[in-house]
Amino acid sequence: PLVAPAATLGLAVLPPVLRRALAVPMGVGRGPQFDLALAGLGTGASCVLLALAYELRLLPWAFALLLAVALAARATRTAAAQPPLARAFTPVVVAVLLLAWPPLAGALRSGPEPLPTDTAGGMYRLLTWNVHAAVDQGGELTPDAIRAVIEDSGAQVVVLQEVPRGTPLAGGLDLVTFLERRLDVTSVWAPGADDRFGNLILTSLPVVDRETRELPRAGGDMDRSFASVTVRLTDGETARVVGTHLHGGSSPAPRLAQLGPLLGETADDPTAVLAGDLNARPDSREIETLEAAGLRSAQDEAGDPSLDTAVSPPRRVDWIFGASEVAFGDFELIETTASDHLPLAVTVFLE
Repeated sequence: PLVAPAATLGLAVLPPVLRRALAVPMGVGRGPQFDLALAGLGTGASCVLLALAYELRLLPWAFALLLAVALAARATRTAAAQPPLARAFTPVVVAVLLLAWPPLAGALRSGPEPLPTDTAGGMYRLLTWNVHAAVDQGGELTPDAIRAVIEDSGAQVVVLQEVPRGTPLAGGLDLVTFLERRLDVTSVWAPGADDRFGNLILTSLPVVDRETRELPRAGGDMDRSFASVTVRLTDGETARVVGTHLHGGSSPAPRLAQLGPLLGETADDPTAVLAGDLNARPDSREIETLEAAGLRSAQDEAGDPSLDTAVSPPRRVDWIFGASEVAFGDFELIETTASDHLPLAVTVFLE
């Protein structure tokens, strides 16, 4: 509850703080090397505060409040004298240009390129992919590569894992908004590890129902969740898709506990499809549990079961499972370096 008033206070006192900064020489008067070291110390301290708030969840609102108080304290010491116009003019112009560039760039960008919508004959194209926070195998942030793979796949339903929504891992990128604006889709977001990192379903089809829920942690490494959508196809049929990302540790116990609610979601729907990074290998207890519940693997039925879905290290942990009235065709494991996992695409037929 203190974040909003703290942010408002910080913004309110920012102008006099900036006026003060423009009116006095930068530095503390002990030489450029000392000033540089002091700036580095301040940067390191801010990174420590960010890590404490983000990784350990230690009162993140307190840091916003402390920052606002610090700005307010600085504002009370602002001198009444205004800086010379010549000194103030250049940074003001630069600031205006920087602030104006994002909306101008958005206005100049071409309109969204919608995903396909034709599902006549009771069939649709599905893609599932762990996008690794939109960071590619070379460590570069590549949201446009994610978009291009999705568009080229021809999928009408897209299930994504490790999707960033402002996480520092992705440089603050909100991939959900990025894809919504460029693909003209409906999105269903389920936070995973925290509110800035999780699971996403995108679809160009009419959404009849949607749901998001947390999964039991059961001693796992982080919070887990799933997203579910029911879409309407061209001929009036409905199809349900559930997307998730399960525990990534070596112990199967958390994954088995997390499969319980997922099987409950798909048990009574013969058109259901379960897709995502299950962190489970072939012949594992987790996969045996899914198969015992009557679910069938798209890669085993319509693709090459020997192919790995993740590249570092090579392993098969990403899956698409279908219920009793689902058949698969045209399975494809898409080659790309945009993530450390490969996208799985398949055509789903409702029998």
